[in-house]
Formats: sequence, C-alpha cells, structure tokens
Amino acid sequence: MASDNKAHTWAEASKASFLEAANKGTEGLRVVIGNEAGDMDSIVSSIAVAYLFQTECAKESPPIVAILPIPRDEFRLRQDVVLAFKQAGWEFDDQGAPIPFLFKGEVPELKKPRLILTDHNTFKAELWEEFIEPVVEEVIDHHLDEKKNVVTCKVTIDVTVGSCCTLVAELVYNNNELCDKDPVPQDLGTLMLAAVLCDTRNFDEKQQRFNERDKKIVPKLIESGYLPEKYRDANEGDITKSPQARWYGELIKARFDVESLSLADLLKLDNKASSIHMIDETWVSFSVSIIFMTLDDFIKKAGSEQGFLLTKIYSINVTKVHKHISSFLVVLHNKITGVIDLGLKLCDEKKLDFFVMMFKGSGKDNVRGKFFQQIIHFFAFIKDLVFYQ
Repeated sequence: MASDNKAHTWAEASKASFLEAANKGTEGLRVVIGNEAGDMDSIVSSIAVAYLFQTECAKESPPIVAILPIPRDEFRLRQDVVLAFKQAGWEFDDQGAPIPFLFKGEVPELKKPRLILTDHNTFKAELWEEFIEPVVEEVIDHHLDEKKNVVTCKVTIDVTVGSCCTLVAELVYNNNELCDKDPVPQDLGTLMLAAVLCDTRNFDEKQQRFNERDKKIVPKLIESGYLPEKYRDANEGDITKSPQARWYGELIKARFDVESLSLADLLKLDNKASSIHMIDETWVSFSVSIIFMTLDDFIKKAGSEQGFLLTKIYSINVTKVHKHISSFLVVLHNKITGVIDLGLKLCDEKKLDFFVMMFKGSGKDNVRGKFFQQIIHFFAFIKDLVFYQ
C-alpha cells in the first residue's frame, strides 16, 4: 500500500528550496513544464516528473520544480483536476488551487534554466519571458515530434500512448524499484491514475485512445492502492459499473460541468496556441479554446438570440486537428462587443494574430459529447482585423 501525502511534503520543500535558489540568482535550475492548456495530463505529468528527478537514486539533487503553466486563479476552472486533487488529499488555498505548487507568474527571472517538457515537445519562449537563455534538456510526450529541439535533448515520445502520465508513471515506478524506495506516494499515485483514465477515456474501444502501455500501467496503479477509497466500495454508486469506471465517470462529469463558469472562464479553460504557415511563407500565430458547450448554448450565455459575437468565422477542413490545415473560408458575422473584447485581450496577452474557439457539436454531432472530427468550425477573433487570403 502506498504511503500517504509524502508528495505533498516533498512539493512544499522543493518549492521553498527552489525559490530560495532562484531569488539568489542561481543559474541552471531545473524546471518541468507541461503544455500551456494546463489540462489534467499536462499538470500531473509535470509534477510527477519533478518528483522523479528530485527523488532519484543520487544522494543529492539540485532544486527542481514543476511550474504549472497557468495563473493560480485559473486552476479552479479545471473542475476534473480540482476533484482529482481533492480526492488525493491535497490542500487548497483561498483561490481554489493546491498550495505547494508554483504557477505561471510566481517565479523570478531564471537564468539559463534547464527545462524538461511534458505533454508537449516544443518550448514556446514567447510564453515564458521570465526564462533567460533556457535549455530544453528532456522531453516526455505523446504528441507528434515537431523536431525543434537540439540533438543533445533526450526525447521520449510515444504517439500511440493515450496519456503522457503513462510514460511518466513507468519511469516513476522503475526509479522507485531500482532505488529500493517506498511505493509512490498515495497523493501522487492517485493523480497519475486519474490522468491516465481520463486521457484514455477509460479504455473505450470505440474511441481507441490507448495502447498496451496504458493497459498495463492502470492495473499496477490500482493494485498499488491509488483508487480513492470511496470507489473501492462495491456498493457505492452504480454497482453495475466497476470501481474504476465509477471514478472515471465522476471525473469526466466534473470536466464538462461548465454552467457556473463565466465567458472569460470558458475562453481560458482549455486553450492551446499554434500557428499556420501561409502561402506567402509567413507564419500566423493563433490560439484555440475548446468550449465545452454547443454554440447555441454559448450564444445564450452571451445574452444574444440572433447572430453571434465574432467579426469573422473560419470553417477549416482539418485532416488532423493539430496539423495540416488545408483550407479556410472567411464569413462575416455580427458581433457582441463584450466577448470580442475578451478575445482581443487574450490575443494581446499571448501575442497572437487571432484567437479561435471550437464548440461542441449539436444534434448528430453531439453524440457522446464528441467534437466535429471532419469539418471543425473555428470561430476566430482577428487581431487588428487582418485578412489572411
């Protein structure tokens, strides 16, 4: 059985020692960061990797922390992550965030930080201006390799695995076994299990978001006692479902429970940056927010019954959501000033050319809550009203 809350104690100590070193101007501190969307897999994988490197076999390790890539007051928006952290026993502050972690904007300028990337493989310097001359030393990811790192960077990528936390859990387990240490702490193991279940969709055969590595790591995590005690009771909840399925169901329900969130919250909840290579050889930067409600529901929330809030709409034919945008069509639409302002503000904050929202489908497209997979409607805020032909 795993030990209780040791990761919490480790995180507090690591945060204190890291900040002490950073405030002294120490160069070469090690930092782990997940992708800028700050979803469950990204957050948990970065914390677990920091734990791995801080507690590896070497007798002494330099300070290392995971810096969560979102402001502290935005953690509360990720209600599946909040639920997982609370069920794992982590303590929260008055902003609704776990206490012992560092968030974006909470560290001083770092000179020549040594970076480990999880759940993405390209460092975006424009998002981390506090890092001076950073060096990416290692990548652990499950997305297509963009091949933008130096040859000396250690890269571990498996694009067929469902969760980055699967790769990290393997490393953490192997390290603890090699070093003859205690089992992975309960509060960390529970988070890793939650992340793998959510990213693999609990091994839904129809969605096929997993491979054999995912299938092997989940039983190991459950056997180690990381399933919250509440779900180990065979009489808790829907007894026709396995304990694992009941927990996954609650996590996913929490993820999509966005009724209480404001428009600004919805834009920030699941947001990732990308770029398009244009015909004229220029690159256009943009950011995509996945909105966990239909367009109609969003319009109602915005307080409009006709038209919509955007200056332009892009319909983009996408073969793979994260790559190779083949064409786009500009359509003029009405706008609602307040939401336009929110989008343009995000453009300025992230130094983007335009901002995008992707909505959940309606009718047939809304089966099982899936987003459009063939033609995805992106609703774009265009910075400075620039047209891209």
